[in-house]
Amino acid sequence: MSVTAPKNEPATSDSNRTIRHGSESRDGLLLGLQLCRANTMSLTRLQLALRTGNRHCALEAIDRLHALDAKIEHLVERLPPPANERHEWNAIARHLEDQKIAIAFEKLALASEISGPGMVSSTHNGYDYVGEDKAAAWPFTLTRQAAPLRVVNTRLIVGALVILLAVVMLSSVAVIASAL
Repeated sequence: MSVTAPKNEPATSDSNRTIRHGSESRDGLLLGLQLCRANTMSLTRLQLALRTGNRHCALEAIDRLHALDAKIEHLVERLPPPANERHEWNAIARHLEDQKIAIAFEKLALASEISGPGMVSSTHNGYDYVGEDKAAAWPFTLTRQAAPLRVVNTRLIVGALVILLAVVMLSSVAVIASAL
């Protein structure tokens, strides 16, 4: 994002610069909207990859979403936090950090093709009920999580086991026939 410093301030690099309330709002909004558009397109590609069962494309889409989230996070860090809603701001920041950890864990399980009941994060149970102590900190009391991703197709496993059993039986018959 290319911004110019106000006349009474020296120009600084974008990465170290804080966007002040009201200044460069158009540039910041344009960048934010473009990041949201890119995020939506990456989510669509992720949904298509999951629908077709293409794990490689799904992992690429997750990586793109992670990169976009990092850009959005840096953009948000440049903005001053809201003065009157600091408690809600901190609660949302904690929630986002928890989600980043859960996504990293679940992506690791997806990439390594590990599955099972112990290989999902604590927020990956269908519904995420927020307790009374967190209800005041986070505005939502019930959120719907994505359906669990089945990494391993059970028909594929059963088919492989049947083929393996058939190969073992045929080799046993061949060994017995050659011994006679």
